[in-house]
Amino acid sequence: MMPRWRSSSRCWPVRLNKDLVAKLRGRGVGLCGMDGQMLRCTELDPALGHVGEIIHVDPTLISTLLDGGYIPVIATVGMDDLGQAYNVNADTAAAQIAIALKAEKLVSMTDIAGLLRDKDDESTLIPEVEVSEIEGYKSAGIIAGGMIPKIGGMADAIYQGVHEAVIIDGRVPHPSCWSCSPTAAPAPASTAAATGNKHCGKP
Repeated sequence: MMPRWRSSSRCWPVRLNKDLVAKLRGRGVGLCGMDGQMLRCTELDPALGHVGEIIHVDPTLISTLLDGGYIPVIATVGMDDLGQAYNVNADTAAAQIAIALKAEKLVSMTDIAGLLRDKDDESTLIPEVEVSEIEGYKSAGIIAGGMIPKIGGMADAIYQGVHEAVIIDGRVPHPSCWSCSPTAAPAPASTAAATGNKHCGKP
């Protein structure tokens, strides 16, 4: 179950946001999903506290910054029409933002090798998954926990026009996160690529 919203959890994404902005050395701009009403939400479940479900993404502010040569770094806190703040799952938000931007590719960085048959054995990496197989993997417990919104978001992105979605292992140095392609990658990864049969595969 997702954690309830607490005052301390409001501070954490903003602090991390600024840490990432600092690492971009002048090219990054820290944003929150409430800025420009970028992430508009409704309450997901009152039992979860202030946890939101995205109902609309306005990419105007993001597009303006990208056009100016800046890299938006977004803390995934959205708001409803009354200005109430809600915590939003970061994987879900990333997928919805990619869809709104009509992005070519969605790259999701994790601290594991990718989708594993056995979560404790990285040699069980699943290099290719058809979107139609996702429910089966969920039923088998292979897609579980934090992988559920991550893989679900990737599938949503593919179905709504993003051409490729990739999971990469953030523990492995990559020359460029943006250069991952279906034909070559600097490290093992699971990907979702928009093809005729909508599959996820190794880049």
